[in-house]
Amino acid sequence: MSTQTLSAPAQSPARAQAFALGVCWQGVCRDLFPLSVGLTFVLAGVKAALLPYHVDTVGEFVRWVLRWGIVCADDVAFVALLAVACAGISLVAGRWKWSRRIWRPTMFLAFYGSGVFAVFSYGFYQVMLQPFTIRLMTLVGDGGWALSSSIAPYLTAPMVTALVLAPLVPLALSAIGRWSALMKRGAPVGLRGVVLCTGLVVVYCGVAHGYRAARWPEPRRWENRIAINPHLELLTSCIEELTDSDSWTVLNAGDYDMSDFTSRERPADAQPALNLPGWELAGPRPKNVVIFYLESIAAEYMSLYGNTEPTTPNLDRIVPEKGIMFDNFYISSPYSCKAIVALLAAVYDRLDWKLIVSNPERFDVPLISEVLKQHGFRTCFAHAGYFSWRGRDKFLRPRGCDMMLDAQNIPAEHISSWGVGDVPMMQATLDWIDADKDKPFFALVYTLETHHPYATPHEPFDFKVKDPDLKNYMNGLRATDERIAWYMQELEKRGILDDTLIVILGDNGESFGQHNQRMHNFCLYQSNVHVPLIMIHPSLLNQKRRQTGPREQIDVSPTILDILDIPSPPVWQGRNAFRRDDGRPTYFFCIGNYVILGLRDRDWKYHFYVNDGSEELFDLAADPGENDNLAEKHPDRCRDYRRRVAGWAKYQREFLEKHGSESTNTLTRAAN
Repeated sequence: MSTQTLSAPAQSPARAQAFALGVCWQGVCRDLFPLSVGLTFVLAGVKAALLPYHVDTVGEFVRWVLRWGIVCADDVAFVALLAVACAGISLVAGRWKWSRRIWRPTMFLAFYGSGVFAVFSYGFYQVMLQPFTIRLMTLVGDGGWALSSSIAPYLTAPMVTALVLAPLVPLALSAIGRWSALMKRGAPVGLRGVVLCTGLVVVYCGVAHGYRAARWPEPRRWENRIAINPHLELLTSCIEELTDSDSWTVLNAGDYDMSDFTSRERPADAQPALNLPGWELAGPRPKNVVIFYLESIAAEYMSLYGNTEPTTPNLDRIVPEKGIMFDNFYISSPYSCKAIVALLAAVYDRLDWKLIVSNPERFDVPLISEVLKQHGFRTCFAHAGYFSWRGRDKFLRPRGCDMMLDAQNIPAEHISSWGVGDVPMMQATLDWIDADKDKPFFALVYTLETHHPYATPHEPFDFKVKDPDLKNYMNGLRATDERIAWYMQELEKRGILDDTLIVILGDNGESFGQHNQRMHNFCLYQSNVHVPLIMIHPSLLNQKRRQTGPREQIDVSPTILDILDIPSPPVWQGRNAFRRDDGRPTYFFCIGNYVILGLRDRDWKYHFYVNDGSEELFDLAADPGENDNLAEKHPDRCRDYRRRVAGWAKYQREFLEKHGSESTNTLTRAAN
């Protein structure tokens, strides 16, 4: 098509329409060319900021530029797709004057909004090291208000300035272009130019993707993660959410092994494990139970578990004298709303994005609080945060809960938007105990101060770490250690410490850059799922003080009931944590931006990424940092583990269909 300006209307209706389209084409090119260049500039700038490489020489700078060009390919493709879509709509809208008036500002708004989201994605990457998706909003649910304290520290003056000004670049270039003499003479590109530009984009993106596939084959490599265009990723996640089309390919293969779970099923008259030969207790059983459920505590940060910094000096002293610690304890999922089901109901939650706590009506598995209440215990759930987040209060309150204490009814100053300090929450539970301390009680004491943004009134300790978030977190951990010791002293003052089983465990782990991860809900590395488990009571002191076999979160409640000599519900999937090692793996999963299924089998740890079928296999004895993926070297072992996690997914789907999970869900459809 010619790029000359059309100056006179045609005489016939057909030629008049062609003339109108030509004028429209000129207007489209005048707008879209500078808009596309400007948006590309913004997206490329974001990727440049996210690509931190040390550059001292010309050669290093050239390599950095080449990497930059490779990671920008998806962004260029997005801009091209947006421009083509806008051009097509513009040609249709250009037929009528009223539609042109509506569409043109809408097109400018689309480019401006894309620029805003690009800058936002930079901040999100910096904090989460993950692309933003609708799945993450699903995990937050209706409790987004609680995020304000976690977001505020990152809304710095430079970030706010970039959010306001950077998206204006496409609009500014468009304005400059329309005023320029070049643009006034005619459209910058004709149809041939559009075809040529499209071909160049296709070739460029093909070369970049080919290079990434050949040189960066690891899908979770940092460069591959930031190479994802955030707009396309968000759009894809929205489509998946609307269609509910989760890629449970592991279930479609039909090759699975459920033996690890079918062999766990117990008859209704099963005997408590500690009543069997060899499991006798050292003294009188406890009367009471207190579970310290520690927010975001990975074992690797505790000096009790080998950290070189003195983060848990009180537990370092107390546990070797009075307690039992489990060296290889795993949560079922690094997401608190799923983990709390595994802890209290001793079964795994759904292996998808839906939550039992948000839809508990048909879930008929009893919680430990219900069992203990039937045996004469008072029960209390206490949290320095909000149980109302994702409906956990509606899940817990009708299930044997006598008292629920949280940030909503504890009269204390908030330390963040997430809730109040741990001390007033703990004191509230002590006041509840004092109201009738002669009656057996069960209390879940759920801390908060080690949750992002790691706000704690504890005076900072000079830990030798550079990351300010990690330093604040470790100070929160040290404060938690002091408060557990104080709480135990308060029980001792009341004369009930030796009558009380103390259980200490993390609700999930936390990452601070390991494997390019932050927070806790995105992967299954040790920092995400390996948490502490400690049990303190005189009756346990004849047990081995350090339990080394892998154990899992669903084992906690059965163990507590066995220690109390109370039979566990046969429907529970967990087993006594003091059992002899039977060689069966422990299982865990996560639901960040994608589903990952995993297991720990002695020293082997396996991860299966459901979305793309990739695998990771680590020998933790030789590689505790999980840096050497051995999946390609051990295909037979991976095949066996893949069958096992597939069997787990199938078994759990069928189990939850029987015990209250919705029958029409993503697992069911994928399996069928």
